[in-house]
Amino acid sequence: MSSPAPRRLAVVAHPVDAYSPRRLAQAAREQGHEVALVDARRVSASAARTLLLDGWPVEADGAVHILSTDFPNALDVLERCRATLPVLNPRDACLRSADKHATYLALLAAGVPTPATTRCTTDAELLAAAERHGWPAVVKRPDGSGGEQVRLARDPAQLRACAAELRRGGGPLLVQRFVARSSGTDLRLVVVGGAVVAAGRRVALPGEFRSNLAQGGHGERAEPTERECELAVRAAAAVGLDVAGVDVLADDDGPVVLETNSFPGLYDIEPLTGVDVAGAVVALLADRLRAAAGSDDGLGEAREA
Repeated sequence: MSSPAPRRLAVVAHPVDAYSPRRLAQAAREQGHEVALVDARRVSASAARTLLLDGWPVEADGAVHILSTDFPNALDVLERCRATLPVLNPRDACLRSADKHATYLALLAAGVPTPATTRCTTDAELLAAAERHGWPAVVKRPDGSGGEQVRLARDPAQLRACAAELRRGGGPLLVQRFVARSSGTDLRLVVVGGAVVAAGRRVALPGEFRSNLAQGGHGERAEPTERECELAVRAAAAVGLDVAGVDVLADDDGPVVLETNSFPGLYDIEPLTGVDVAGAVVALLADRLRAAAGSDDGLGEAREA
């Protein structure tokens, strides 16, 4: 990615003083851009689809956000502003990525190998799915994060107990084939603009099958294979993400994609790998802005991103 002329960039997040937004702001300034840190709780859009902070226009040529579905209003605001303001990532891609079953269907449609997953609403469906996928079976909420809403059931009784616990929040559950070869470890690849820019291996605590750092796991340096990088790039594209964290497992027949994340936490991957991921994200946005400025309607390429 080349170095376009200086731009005015907005970083939309909450809290704005967390590691990732601060790093994005730092990277933007280092690349010669002006930057505004914008609190996601205080944004709105004008009738002309201009981004507003506390009711006042934010002077920005483009925006990158670090938002989960916990901030639906901010995601809606940024989607409205995409008509006049190129934004990384699109709202629909973020929503798709946050829904593990929607992600599974997108990966399946794109031919990206991924563990078989079934959406279930009753105990009978859960048991049937576990019998089809094999024991032990992974049972999870479709909207969980950090491994908090994921369990491993080794028999029907344990499956029912896990389901009862996870259903306290209501809604359907997912039953997924357990990839035994990767129990307790996975590979996190960071994709920016269709290329893998960083990767790290996550390793669980002894006896724990979930490798999430939130569950006590730790990170290690990793060198992904060409095939793992290819799958990560395809997975990000399938879900529609400009910037993505892609979790890959080693299966008996080769790597498989477990899930995607619409903005991987930089506080983990940057110190582990020493890679300037924030700089890659800023450079992508700046290049999108330059491409948009050269398109016929001024925003065509940015809208297609």
